[in-house]
Amino acid sequence: MNTLGFSDGAIAGKLPAVSRPVLLVGGFGLPPATLARLARTLDARIAPTGLTVGCGEREAQTVVSALDGLDEPITLVGHSRGGQLALVAAARRPDAVRQVITVGTPASIGPPQRWGVPLLTAALRRLPINLALDCATGPCCASFRRDLAKPVTVSWTSLWSPIDRIVDDPLRNDADSVEVRASHIGLVTSRTGRDAIVKAMKG
Repeated sequence: MNTLGFSDGAIAGKLPAVSRPVLLVGGFGLPPATLARLARTLDARIAPTGLTVGCGEREAQTVVSALDGLDEPITLVGHSRGGQLALVAAARRPDAVRQVITVGTPASIGPPQRWGVPLLTAALRRLPINLALDCATGPCCASFRRDLAKPVTVSWTSLWSPIDRIVDDPLRNDADSVEVRASHIGLVTSRTGRDAIVKAMKG
């Protein structure tokens, strides 16, 4: 039996439900509730990465573990940093992944180069918790970086927005690239974003 408990069927008042297993992977610092409406739309489950702020390698292993025991290949939908984690999981378990949809996912690893971010990063380093601040260079994430750089062997669609004020270097490479006019958060919370994700799902 599918260990994530997926089920089929339409959802009243929502976009057409997708009757195939889907796992959502959240972005850095965003609570799982951010994906709640999208999860209902897709009849999906949310990967247990919490706020997705930990070491990239550790978070990727969490997503890979969520693929264990599935009866059929899954579609991974990753928002922002979650898209990177989804691609790494697909590189490690291509047999378990049907499709990857990255949504507002940056090409760069680590905190975005935005005004005020260095000050915030310095403050976060003082906290007694393991945050993903050095994934771009740290030895703990060497495998994560290596697998993220591998050619994607499964179907991959990259949704990105020209008005995204968080990610200005969307990861697209050889993906099917789809432009969506929505904010960074709106890519997964707005009707426009959710509709684009549904349309990107392979039949």
